[in-house]
Amino acid sequence: PFGLLPYPLARAAWMTLLEIALPATALLSIRLARWRPRMWQTAVLLLFSVAWYHAVRGVIVGQFAILEAALIAGALRAVDRKADLAAGVLLGLSIAKPQMVVLLIPFVLIWAWRARRGRLILSLLGTVAVLVGGALWLQPDWPLRWLQQVVTYPEYTRTGSPVSILGGLLPRGGEYLTWGLTGILLIYLLFEWARAAGREGLVFQWAAAMTLVITNLVVIRTATTHFVVLLPAFVLAFHAWEERWRSAGRLLSNVCLAALLLGPWALFLATVEGNIESPVMYLPVPLAAWVALLWVRWWVEYRTKLPVDEAPISA
Repeated sequence: PFGLLPYPLARAAWMTLLEIALPATALLSIRLARWRPRMWQTAVLLLFSVAWYHAVRGVIVGQFAILEAALIAGALRAVDRKADLAAGVLLGLSIAKPQMVVLLIPFVLIWAWRARRGRLILSLLGTVAVLVGGALWLQPDWPLRWLQQVVTYPEYTRTGSPVSILGGLLPRGGEYLTWGLTGILLIYLLFEWARAAGREGLVFQWAAAMTLVITNLVVIRTATTHFVVLLPAFVLAFHAWEERWRSAGRLLSNVCLAALLLGPWALFLATVEGNIESPVMYLPVPLAAWVALLWVRWWVEYRTKLPVDEAPISA
């Protein structure tokens, strides 16, 4: 529908939609983590969701990744609520940016098969079939054109995955480090998929968050605007810290949130060349999300083993 509007009006409407999607993703992240933060914490998180570097950049360039993050968070929440039809449709719509869900969709399909959630599988595959079939009907040659773009894309993009950026720090042999780290992360992810297969609640949400984090670490081409999808991972960690250490955990969460707000902006201003991001911008947030999830993995695992009346409740 935006194509029917004059460009200035269409851009304003699109940017408004993105601005709405950001706090929506934050609220969904709170629900996914089963967190009950205080009102001021919720307000701070909502403000953060629209003010941190990766969100602002996404809005300015009109990145679909912001809407993609809301679709993914909505799909995961629907899985939690056992609304399998809605979950499948939302996740199916997320193939609009396949590099963001290239690992998440296989994980959800495997998980749903083990959890005997056949309606979720049918809904997801059906939505993808309708989207692909409709696109083929409208433009039969789009797969070939898409493949051509995939092949030529690296010719005019300068930055690869965060893992490849780490490999590039070596004077020689960086490609071996890149492939080695990628392989290790993917093998580790398969282990986590096997552990979470068929299990519901926070175990599933943690595994889904880790899948999104590793996707952003290893996918051949990502963008810093994609990192808004990592907000559920951080919120899950904030909940774990607060539940485990109460006031100290709340303080740790606030410090982390402040670092995520100020750090990327400071790094961008210190490293930007003209209007081009430095490759170093691709490293801090996904690595921090990975460390945060590993930190709270034990909490997710052992919390689910407590009887309901013994599980700690957030203040």
